[in-house]
Amino acid sequence: MSQPVCVLYAIRSTAGVEADGEADAEGEEDAEGEVDAEGEVVGVADVERGVDADEGSDEGSADEGSDEENADKGSDEENSDKGSDEENVVGVEGSADEGSDEENADKGSDEENSDKGSDEENVVGVEAEDAEDRFVVDTEKGAGDLDANGERDSVELAEALKLLSMPRQRVDPGLPKFIPSSQSGPSKRVLGERTVLFHDIRGLAHPYTPCMTPAELKQFYAFMDAAESWYVHGKPRHVTAPSTSAFLRYDADKFKSDPANARRAFATQNIVIPASEFKEVELSAELIEETEALGRVRVMQDYSLLSKKNRGNGIRVSATLRDLLNEDSEGHRGKVLNALDNPMNAAVTRGPLFSDVVAASETTECPIPGSSNYPTTDARWALVANKDAHHDWHVDSNGAATFIHNRAGGKAWFVAVPIDGGPALPFFAVLDRFIKQWDTGDAGLGRWRIEVIYLGPGDMYFQQPLTVHAVWTTKSALCHGGHFYCSTTFAHSAAALIGAFHLEQVITNTRHLPLFKLWLRQVIFYYDLLVCKGTSPANVDVLGVDLLGDWGSFHGFVMLHVTAALAFVLDPRTYENDEEEKFTEDAVVMALYARGAALATMECLGRQGLTVRVPGNKCPQRADAYFAETLLEQSLLLVRACDAIERDVEDDSSDEDSNDGDSHDGDSDASHLPKVGPATWNRARLISVLNDALSHNAKLQGAFSCAVGKLDPQSPSYPIPTIPLQLEGETQLTGIPPRPTEHDLVIVAGRGLTDLSRTRFRRMMQVVKIKEEAVEVENFDGQ
Repeated sequence: MSQPVCVLYAIRSTAGVEADGEADAEGEEDAEGEVDAEGEVVGVADVERGVDADEGSDEGSADEGSDEENADKGSDEENSDKGSDEENVVGVEGSADEGSDEENADKGSDEENSDKGSDEENVVGVEAEDAEDRFVVDTEKGAGDLDANGERDSVELAEALKLLSMPRQRVDPGLPKFIPSSQSGPSKRVLGERTVLFHDIRGLAHPYTPCMTPAELKQFYAFMDAAESWYVHGKPRHVTAPSTSAFLRYDADKFKSDPANARRAFATQNIVIPASEFKEVELSAELIEETEALGRVRVMQDYSLLSKKNRGNGIRVSATLRDLLNEDSEGHRGKVLNALDNPMNAAVTRGPLFSDVVAASETTECPIPGSSNYPTTDARWALVANKDAHHDWHVDSNGAATFIHNRAGGKAWFVAVPIDGGPALPFFAVLDRFIKQWDTGDAGLGRWRIEVIYLGPGDMYFQQPLTVHAVWTTKSALCHGGHFYCSTTFAHSAAALIGAFHLEQVITNTRHLPLFKLWLRQVIFYYDLLVCKGTSPANVDVLGVDLLGDWGSFHGFVMLHVTAALAFVLDPRTYENDEEEKFTEDAVVMALYARGAALATMECLGRQGLTVRVPGNKCPQRADAYFAETLLEQSLLLVRACDAIERDVEDDSSDEDSNDGDSHDGDSDASHLPKVGPATWNRARLISVLNDALSHNAKLQGAFSCAVGKLDPQSPSYPIPTIPLQLEGETQLTGIPPRPTEHDLVIVAGRGLTDLSRTRFRRMMQVVKIKEEAVEVENFDGQ
C-alpha cells in the first residue's frame, strides 16, 4: 500500500521572509504556515508531521534573529531577488542544507537526514512509494551551478529582463555601511553654550539647546544670531509683524473652502496651518512603522563624518531607521543621522495648491507616454532625523514647491528673504546671488534677511518654489511631505528649475526627473483645455489660473510654456556622453509632446485675440508674439549664465593648471575644473541645442544666432536673471475661443520635432525595432 504523498513547502526563515516577499521581523502569520511564539515560520506539512520549529542547533537559530543581519533584509526590492535555486531547494526528507559541495556530498543517509529539522536548513522533501518518483537534488553540483538547460534559461531570462528594462539584482546604495556608536565609541558632540527660543506660528516659544561638534555649533549660532537680528520687538516677524513676514498663518477650514484665495496668498508668502492644539509627540518605532520599514537599508547622512572638507554627499552612508532609533536612544552620546531619501506611496489628493495633481488627474485619458500615474515616490516622501540633524542652505529641486506635515518632534525652518522685504522672485531669480560668494553653510548676514519658524507636531507648512532655506531638527522628528507645482508660482518654479539646471551641484540637494515630466504634463493639461476643448482663457474656475486679471500668473503661464519649448535643452541627459545617454523612448516622446503642445497653445491664444501690453511697448502684441520674445530672451540668458558660471569657477579654482583666459567653447580642456551643472564647460553643445529648439521659427533662430555671436564669453555682463523678469503688464481678450479639435499625439508631437530630436527619435526607434525582431526570432525558434 502506497504512503500518502506529502508536498512540503521550502520556506527560508532567515530574516523572516514571508511567502509574499515581505520581511517580517515581528512574527506575523504567513500565508503558507503558522507562527510559533518566537516568530519562526513553521510549514503546513511540518505541523501535520509534528515537527518542532525550534528543533535544530541553538547556534543556528540564535544567529537568525540579530539586528545586524535583519537590518539589510527588509525591503521589497531586496526580497524580490530571493528566487535563486539555493533558496528554493525541494529535497527528500529534509535533504542537504545550503552549504558547500563537500558538506552536501556527505548528507545522504537517512540517519543523518532525520536530524535535519532546523529552520536554518529549511529543506523539505517529498515522500513517495518509489525512489524514481522522488524529487532528488543533485548534490554533485554547487548551489550556483547550472546544467545545459539551466544555462540556456539564464541567458534567455537575462535577455528578457534587459529588453524589458527590468533589474536583475537588488538595488545597492553603493555607500559605506553605517558604523553605530556602540562600535565606534561615543560621538564627539558637545552641548551648546546657550539655549535659544524658537517660536511657532501661534507665537508659542520652544527652547532648544544644540549638541553638536564645535564647528556645527558655531554655524548654528551664526544662523540664530542672524535671524534674531531681524526680530521686531524681540520676537520673530510672524509673531509681531505678520504682514511683513515670509510666513502667513492660514486657517485650515478657509484653506479648503477657498482654494483660489489660498493660491493668491501663496504667490506672496509661505503658508503655515497650525495644528488645532499643540501637543508634544515623540519619535517612536510605532509611529515610523505606520508608513516606513525599520529594517530597509536606505541612504542617510551621518554627521559624525562631517568635516570642513567632507560635506554634502560626502557624509552619506547606508543605514536603517532602526539604526537611527538606536542612536536616538543613546541621547547625546549617540550619532546624528538624517534620513532624507524615504519615498512614500501615499494617497495623492487634489489640495488647493496642487495644480500638478489636478493636471495629472484631468489628463489620464490623454495619450501620456509611459505611465500616466502620478509619480508618488518622487513627489511624496518622509523625513526622519535625530535631534541636531541639519541641512544647509539649498533650493528644492526641479522648481518644485514643498509641503511638510510634522508628525513628531520639532523642526526649526530658516528661510532667506529679500533684504528690503520685497517680492522673492526678482530678488532670488538672479544668478549672481548663487555664483558670487555662495556658501551653503554661511548664514549670509547682510546679503538677505533671515526668518525662522518652529514646526511642531500637527503643523502644516507650504513653501514657495525658489525659497532658499536651511533646517535644524530640534527634537528627533518624523515629517511627511512632498513636492508640488502651483499655478500662481509658475514663474518661481521656472526660475528655480533653470537655476538648478545651471548649479545643481551647488544650490539643490537632489534631482527628480519624474518631476520634470509632471511639470511638462501641466502644459498638456492646458493644451487639452484651451486648444482641444475650446475653453475660454477667461475661465479661471476650469483653468485654475487667472490669465486676464493677474499679470504674475500670466507671465508664469508663459514661462511654463517657454520651458516646455526648451524641454530637451533643460534636460540634463542632453549633455551626457552618447555611451551614458539615458533618454528612454517615453522621455523623448513626452518632451516632443509637451513642446508641440506649448507651441500650439500659445499660437491658439494669439489667434483668438489675447493681447499683451507691457511698459515700454507703445502697442499691444499678440500672446504668441510675447511668448516668442520671451523664448528668445530665455535662450540668450542660458548662454550668458553658462559663461558667467565658467568664469566664476575659474576664478575660484585653486588649481594651478586652470585655464586663465581660454575660451570654453567646447574645444578647450576643462576636465580638471568642477562641473556644477549639466552644461558647464559645454558651451558649444548648449548653443547647438538652443539653436535647434528655435528651429520652428526661422526669424527667431536667426535673431538668436546673431545675438549669441555678440556675446563675449570671457567678459559676461551682470546682473544675470535666471528667467526674463517682466514684472508688470496686462492682458486683454478680444476674440472668441476656437472650435474643439481632436487631441492627437501624432500631430502634437510632430509639431514638437526638431532636427536633433528627430535624429534621436529615429535612432531610438531603430533600437526598438531590433529588440522586437530579436524577440520575434526567439518566439519563432521556440515554436
